[in-house]
Amino acid sequence: MENGRVCAIIEIGSNSIYFRIAQRKSGKIEILESIEYPLSLGKDSFSKGKIDFEKIMQSCVLIEEFIKLAEGYGIRPKDIKLIATTAIREAKNREYIIDQIKVKTGITMTILDDSEEKLIMYKEIIRKINNMPELENEAVLIAYIGSGSLGVAVYKDNRIIFTQNILIGTLKLSEILGDLKYKTEKLYEVIDEYMSSFTKMLINILPEKKIKHFVVSGSGIRFLRAQCNYVEKNCNYYHEKEDFIKIYDGVKYKNSEQLVREFNVSKERADILLPSMGIYKSILELTDAEKIISPVGDLVDAYIYTVLFEKEMEEIEEMVEESTILTSRNIAKRYFYDEEHAKFVERIALKIYDKLKKFHGMGERERLLLQLAAILHDIGKYVNIKNHYKHSFNIIMASDLLGLTEKETAVVANIARYHSRELPGDDSRVFRNIKSEERVMISKLTAILRVADGLDRSHLQKVKNIDIIFKGYEMVVTISGEKEILIDEWTFIKKSKFMEEVFGIKTIVKKRGREI
Repeated sequence: MENGRVCAIIEIGSNSIYFRIAQRKSGKIEILESIEYPLSLGKDSFSKGKIDFEKIMQSCVLIEEFIKLAEGYGIRPKDIKLIATTAIREAKNREYIIDQIKVKTGITMTILDDSEEKLIMYKEIIRKINNMPELENEAVLIAYIGSGSLGVAVYKDNRIIFTQNILIGTLKLSEILGDLKYKTEKLYEVIDEYMSSFTKMLINILPEKKIKHFVVSGSGIRFLRAQCNYVEKNCNYYHEKEDFIKIYDGVKYKNSEQLVREFNVSKERADILLPSMGIYKSILELTDAEKIISPVGDLVDAYIYTVLFEKEMEEIEEMVEESTILTSRNIAKRYFYDEEHAKFVERIALKIYDKLKKFHGMGERERLLLQLAAILHDIGKYVNIKNHYKHSFNIIMASDLLGLTEKETAVVANIARYHSRELPGDDSRVFRNIKSEERVMISKLTAILRVADGLDRSHLQKVKNIDIIFKGYEMVVTISGEKEILIDEWTFIKKSKFMEEVFGIKTIVKKRGREI
């Protein structure tokens, strides 16, 4: 992208609406306009379940004012990016909000799901810390603290090796513990106890036990920078751990009114100050870090970069895809999967997918979803071998698959769900609720996974290779392997019936020149 390209971003957050106009100039981002309007939407969403009409109207008025400002830079309303996060995402009336904003302002709002929001920030954080020699070859704990959730990741050797989303954020924690702040002068102890259930879980599943570096972004970070000494280097702020503890100790005994007076913050900010600092402290204690690193920028800045620097983002996108596969393997290991069987199924499934390209009409993204399903399809056996495919579905749906949206995670879960006995169909309530075009895509990927899995029914990898050629609408599969592969041959033929139904091609199986 050439210099001078301008973009406009609006983020509807939990405590404020952020407006920013930026341009690309000399390989950097130049902020032309940056406006923040305090508007407490998250409190409504978390306490009442929906956002009041008055605040929706106020949001529309603010967006209309920003449209006029953007037009002064030659930006048309249809080119303005409007994103929303937790407050809108968790509001029961979010569909009405989307429609009202569209009708009143002409702008379509994109609600980032929790995974999308975390991924945008992880990419931005990694971009900022990638050129830090002191982090090279060492594990880094990354935390992104939102108003409604907390994302934790471990980054090592230029890959994300672990992620975990926890549905507790600063505003949500403040709402959960709201009544208790009037019953104790030691609310910080209650927060510590509440957070301990999450940190104990993380201690058990973190792949690295000695983590020397802690990088954090999100809610409360501006207060930390304003009150805590720091050194700025390479677009990152470095805070000494002991300085942070002093600030925390100065906050933990104070109520909201005292925090408003002493630190000159709004009542809304004061209410979430102790929860945010408590979350920082709890996650920091998982590490041996002596410094807290906070990259410059927020979600809007991260989004701006993805818009203005698409070409430069390609390398990070490749890293994320590799990390997606790696973290999925680590999830599978957590459930003691049969690694050799999974690798076989993955290799064969991808080979069949590539050979069938002209018949399935799908792309690289669907190929990745098939690959992840192949890795994870049998993890349900950790719960029970009986109906393991149903347990695989439940585990995948409850897992944090890095780089995938919630819809894509559901696709992977459904492919795993139907790899064994049952077939996708209207008998399943879950499958019936999926859009028609997505059901077809899931069925195609399921058909491929089923036959790949069938070729290793014995879990002994007796089939060494397959060759695939097409004769019109016939797919001729030649199997190379050991002599006694009767069970694998039989299962493959049985499972290929669904492939014939989905793709409209007949499958002919041969072994060493003879037809089976």
